[in-house]
Amino acid sequence: SVDVNAFDEQVNTLIENYGYNRSAIIEFSHRYSWSSVSLTFTRWYQKLIPETYRVIQGVKVVNATKADALALIESK
Repeated sequence: SVDVNAFDEQVNTLIENYGYNRSAIIEFSHRYSWSSVSLTFTRWYQKLIPETYRVIQGVKVVNATKADALALIESK
């Protein structure tokens, strides 16, 4: 199960660090969810911070940089 408080803390940290709209970040998480590899949302958000990470889009795994992730968030 997802720890809601930890989830919110991760979102708030992202907003503090990057200034992005909360709803855009949450929408991004729903569109590019790690649930298919059994990672919680909290762990997914932690993956956003490193310079490289993977975005799962359907069954296709895409290697991306942090800049790519932020660009996707901005585009939503």
